[in-house]
Amino acid sequence: MTIFSDVCNMEEKGKRRKRKVKELGKKGYFIVDRIDTKLSENGMSRPDLIAEIKKTKAKFAQNTIANWAARGTIPAADVAISIADILKCSVRWLITGDSKEEIYTVEEKNLVTNYRNLDEQGRFEIKTLMKAKQTVIIDKETIPDIITAEEKKRNAV
Repeated sequence: MTIFSDVCNMEEKGKRRKRKVKELGKKGYFIVDRIDTKLSENGMSRPDLIAEIKKTKAKFAQNTIANWAARGTIPAADVAISIADILKCSVRWLITGDSKEEIYTVEEKNLVTNYRNLDEQGRFEIKTLMKAKQTVIIDKETIPDIITAEEKKRNAV
């Protein structure tokens, strides 16, 4: 290969890289918007978030979030996970804006883990208990209607 062809290849690689950065920039801009939205919902500020992140990740600069917006970049996976945990949202929503994924509390996650660790008999018992509980709730909702119907019969006689 000649020096000229090497230079042309380098220029082409540079153009491709710029295109990728622009595409990421769109995602990066929205991720900062979503972070700001969750911050305001949780009554927090960017410095509050940064202080929380620093508890688990020692090297995290004060201007990192502003840099994501300015450069159009997105955080590393471990940082995105930390932010999602702090802001009580899913990583999927944080990065893509897609809210299909449900968010579970630690207690709910523990319940699912414990349920999965049960044998078949234990799972059957939990399912039976939950069905019984749902039936009681439904009955409590229909009891006033039944009482009203009984009173109407008595009053009609």
